Amino acid sequence: MWNNLTAVHLSSLVVDEIFEVLRRSPRLTTITISQVKPPSGTFYILDTRISCPHIRSLELLHIANEVALEKFFNSVCFPSLEQWTLKTYMFPLSTMISFIQSSAFCLKALRLAEQIHGLLRHLRSIEVMQLRFWFHNRPPGPTEVSFFKLLCSPDEMEFLPHLRTLNFGHDMPVPLDSLPRIFSASHRRDLRLQLDFHSALVIEDGTAERFLELVEEGFNLRILRCGGVDVIEEYKVNRRSR
Repeated sequence: MWNNLTAVHLSSLVVDEIFEVLRRSPRLTTITISQVKPPSGTFYILDTRISCPHIRSLELLHIANEVALEKFFNSVCFPSLEQWTLKTYMFPLSTMISFIQSSAFCLKALRLAEQIHGLLRHLRSIEVMQLRFWFHNRPPGPTEVSFFKLLCSPDEMEFLPHLRTLNFGHDMPVPLDSLPRIFSASHRRDLRLQLDFHSALVIEDGTAERFLELVEEGFNLRILRCGGVDVIEEYKVNRRSR
């Protein structure tokens, strides 16, 4: 059975039990892990990393224990990883970077519940990224401001140089009028940018007009409200009826 296993969802296990599953399942390609617990001592944990050469998709969900998360990142190696979803409450940055460097994968798609630009600097191969913010009813903090500065700067050519699609989920804690700056950098002109707002959204006419101009100039920008209403298209129709 173990040799034929290619996808697993592991929930509420202690981290050494997860390692045992990895050791016994050499053909795993997809793994989802949620609510990890600290080591229990049930299984022996080797000092060397567990290499899983076929894993291409990794999801880490709702992990609140930093010790368990650090142990996981310090103990595995996924050299073929292409898709990574990270929705955890803890972000042990140094061990995550060590995991990235040890695995030496060429990641293509990343989904983060919160972004860490310190981590993104080590993921230059990303082509598709989705960011979600938990606490959206607040002004932008240093993390979001720093990320946008890097994303919009014409001098930061090495920051996510292969990014082609960027999706912001939920309500983004960054002023909408700053978005056109992203396309002002020459290496971002082909970026596909989409924002999904789950709440009511009011855009000032001046900002909406600038968004419409970008779309008409050929930039790939979409702003969706409440599950699918295209805000820019809605503004365009309303402007005609005035």
